[in-house]
Amino acid sequence: MDTPPKDLRTKPALRSPHFVAFPALGLAISVVMVISKQYLFGAVVFSFTLYYALTVTVPYWLLRITQREVKAGKFASAAKLATFGVEWCRIFFVQQINLLPRSFAFDLLLKRHLSTSLMSLGRLEDAIKVDLEILAEIEKQGDIDGAAYIRGKLSSLYLAKGDFKEADRFILSNIAILESAARNAEIQGDIKARVYIVHLASALFSQAWVLETKKNYAAAEPIRRRDLVEIGRIFEEDAREVMPHLSMLGRLLIHLKRYDEAETALMKVLDVRTKTYPPKHILISSAKHGVGLLYSEQGKLELAEPLLREALEIVVSNGPEHPEIPNFKKDLAKVLFKRGLYSEAEQLLISAIDQMETQRCDTHIDLIEMLTPLAEIKRATGDTKQADSLIARAEKIREQISG
Repeated sequence: MDTPPKDLRTKPALRSPHFVAFPALGLAISVVMVISKQYLFGAVVFSFTLYYALTVTVPYWLLRITQREVKAGKFASAAKLATFGVEWCRIFFVQQINLLPRSFAFDLLLKRHLSTSLMSLGRLEDAIKVDLEILAEIEKQGDIDGAAYIRGKLSSLYLAKGDFKEADRFILSNIAILESAARNAEIQGDIKARVYIVHLASALFSQAWVLETKKNYAAAEPIRRRDLVEIGRIFEEDAREVMPHLSMLGRLLIHLKRYDEAETALMKVLDVRTKTYPPKHILISSAKHGVGLLYSEQGKLELAEPLLREALEIVVSNGPEHPEIPNFKKDLAKVLFKRGLYSEAEQLLISAIDQMETQRCDTHIDLIEMLTPLAEIKRATGDTKQADSLIARAEKIREQISG
């Protein structure tokens, strides 16, 4: 599954050499001062150097290493490092050195990586708690674009939990704020208008996602198209930043049974991403998954199966706890069932349901799409009692969501 686009805010230049050079220089000067018997001056330089190392150099390296672990998909170790880093910042009052905006808000940057790691590990409640802490701080400082980014993350997290009410609350408030901010910035000729428009596209992305999760595809289409128009105001048509928006429109068109339009969109996404990313990148997985879904819906099972297998293999290689694995397994299982490969399809669905229940909850709306095909397999293999039980559970979840 594609995710909303990242924000375009200028990030601090974390490769700046002074983080390492300054403490080394300070230590050297203090040693020279001691040798020269200028003890007081040496002590002052050493104290300042130690203070700098504790409040800047150490957080800097913790952040750099955490970033590396997140990029490598090692979310468990990233979460531990980020947690340690956040605690370090608290102990040494790093978060209180300057008010926002500040050049190196190490505590908030570490919390962002912590939230991302927790989300990827399926620990949604914990990720929400961290993002709410970040949101409270940056809203206090009037950081519109930063708050918009975090609200977008929160809406995605609540949607992943199946909490549509909270997801809608964050999305709609985000859209209203960003529409106003973008309009005012454009009138004033402020360059931040670009940032607000990107965030607005992300909020529209999430709004359509909620409607699609509720199976209201007709209502989602105009929002998807507006989303694509907004992001198109900032990026070229073939830019990689546009691809998540185009991919989701293509997937929506599958549900609307407009297969030719869907194929045009999804094949373009696959082509752009194949040229842009390495073969095992998670976005390659998403692109292949989208085309595989299209072929599955068209009944081209011999084309769908290898693409969906490749997509699942790639997403698993990015981390066995990746939250999209259950949906990838479910879609492959549906194709295998149609091809008569009941045993493998059943195992995929059972493992997908287990992961969903462990990472999210046992009443999540996505479980309906897993319980229903599993029931079909049970019925096809003669276990009608178990099939009826699975259908009853799916209906109970549907009633709870609609209620």
